[in-house]
Parts: sequence; C-alpha cells; structure tokens
Amino acid sequence: MTTVLQVGTGIAFLLLGMSKFMSKEVAAKYTSFGLPKWFSYVMGILEMLGAILLFIGSWNLLLGAVGAFYLAIMMAAMVVIQIRLGKGSMSGVLSSVTLMMICFVIVSMNLVSIS
Repeated sequence: MTTVLQVGTGIAFLLLGMSKFMSKEVAAKYTSFGLPKWFSYVMGILEMLGAILLFIGSWNLLLGAVGAFYLAIMMAAMVVIQIRLGKGSMSGVLSSVTLMMICFVIVSMNLVSIS
C-alpha cells in the first residue's frame, strides 16, 4: 500500500515539477507572488528531486520518508506563501494542503514499517 501511495505521489510531484519548465502560466503565478521567474525553475527541480526520493522509497523506506517529509515542508511553505500574499486561489491552497497531508501519511507509514 505504501509503495502505491509513494509512486502515485511521486508521479504527481514529477508532473508538477515538469510543469514549472513547460508552462508560462506557472511562471506567471510565481511572478504574481512577487518572486523572480527563475524561482519557479528552482521549485520545479526541487519537486522532481523529491519525486525521485519517493520512487527510491519503494526500495528504501527511510529515503521515502525523507523525501515525503521534504515535500511536505515544501507544500507547507507554498500554503503560507499563497495565503500570506493573498494571491492564491482556494483550489491552489487546497491542493497544496492535500499533497502535504499525503506526504505526512507516507512519512508515518514508512516510519512505522521501519520500526
């Protein structure tokens, strides 16, 4: 069950990371937050690295937990940015919160399986 959740979440983050490079709308979203355009590329790379850790987590539960925790913290920061700057749509905030909660579930499932 954990493997399916990790791989599915990894695919979601991989696609999110790739969208930072392919979509002009995503870059515009970051500039609307007052962030430089290059920041969207950095976030894309970080999301894809987290996705890779989730994929590796199918074989190594500790790395999966680390990757999920890292991505959960990134999503928490995104929620704060969206709410504080008041430019995030409610659907954007809800999707970030959902991904964050899924990542925390993966962390807890992996840590229980390790011990």
